[in-house]
Amino acid sequence: MEKTIRRRIYAAFFFVFIACSGLGLLILSGNAGFWTVLTGCALVAVVGGRIVSRSVAEPLKALIVVARDLTQFEETKDLARTDDFGGLTLSVNLLAPRLKQTFDALRTEKARMETILASLNEAVMALDSSCKVLLTNAALERLFGIRPEDACGKNILEVVRHHELEQLVCRVLNTGVPVRQELKFLIPQPRTFTARLTPIQTPEGAGVVVVLRDVTEQRRLEQLRSEFVANVSHELRTPLTAIRGFVETLRNGAVKDPATAAEFLGIIESETKRLERLVEDILNLSRLEDRRTAITRRDVNIAEVVARVIPVFETRAREQGVALSVDLPTGLPPVHGDPELISQVFTNLIDNALKFTPQGEVCIRAVTSPGWLKVDVEDTGTGIPADSLPRIFERFYRVEKARSRLSGGMGLGLAIVKHIVEAHGGKVDVESELGRGSCFSFYLPVLKSLTSA
Repeated sequence: MEKTIRRRIYAAFFFVFIACSGLGLLILSGNAGFWTVLTGCALVAVVGGRIVSRSVAEPLKALIVVARDLTQFEETKDLARTDDFGGLTLSVNLLAPRLKQTFDALRTEKARMETILASLNEAVMALDSSCKVLLTNAALERLFGIRPEDACGKNILEVVRHHELEQLVCRVLNTGVPVRQELKFLIPQPRTFTARLTPIQTPEGAGVVVVLRDVTEQRRLEQLRSEFVANVSHELRTPLTAIRGFVETLRNGAVKDPATAAEFLGIIESETKRLERLVEDILNLSRLEDRRTAITRRDVNIAEVVARVIPVFETRAREQGVALSVDLPTGLPPVHGDPELISQVFTNLIDNALKFTPQGEVCIRAVTSPGWLKVDVEDTGTGIPADSLPRIFERFYRVEKARSRLSGGMGLGLAIVKHIVEAHGGKVDVESELGRGSCFSFYLPVLKSLTSA
């Protein structure tokens, strides 16, 4: 290209030289006027210069267009080969597809990284040395409600309002050592996260990648497991301690007193039965929670189930001064399920109602709605405090532990009810007012709804 431009300059000088030579000859010959000669030479110079400039400018304009397209990552056309700019044209024609290939590879890699980030359940942030956000992923938006385009360029405190996390970021920036720590967030709602912070190097300097994994549900399950073990241990220890104490008393001579021995043996028998019920309830609950356990289903008539359960509690209700009533309309649609498990639901709910209704009434009602059968077990007992309602169906949860234990309750009956109903595709509910009684309800899908589906 340098030789080409040099030749164009030489050509321009040549035209000027010809023009000047012609001017000199005309002046010396005296055959033309001065202005005529000057005009002719000027025309020769202009025409020659125009030809030279166009021969240089046109290829350069084409090169400029191609260069501009390359900077915009757009498709380019091959330049026409010329002898003057052949080398440069060949280089540009070779460069264009290589650049396009490189840019396409970068776009593909960028799309791949964005897809990976978007598919992660963990919230990811990349920060620079000033704790400003460089990039985020969709999980961060889902968990903290801030879009990636709004987060970029902001300080980490503006994105996730957590001073302890900011301090961890600063520590990693200063030390270059990765950090893993569990953090509790209160905004936008109480959650627990495991934060992993890793130092990185960006073109602008040091940075940090923050990965936040939501472990709220995991911690809740661990807490439930811990409470379950503690509750089971306590429930087992209490009757075992009583049995051991009465056995030692009998061994130390009380067995010689028939009345005392009979009383103690009766207590031992009662505590043994309590242990049996506890073990049986735990096993039942375990089977219900195991989704691999199949439920034997057939058509179940709710009225027939209630008719079998009610006589079991009539004597107890009469002794407590409780009126036990049933209000079931005729022609209730059947449900599809296990009759023994559904019978267990009624047994547990009626037993629970009688425990906390010293005197008054316990009523069993049923109504139908499109696709559902709703059953209510309502009592006029002591009621449940409002703050206990959300936990009433949890395992081993008791509103008044001392009174529940005296009445023989272990806090598993309502949990079993919930699991049985949900295993049948239904749901449970409770309404209660302290001092005025409670109403436990469960919903089961009716057979017509299931068969039509």
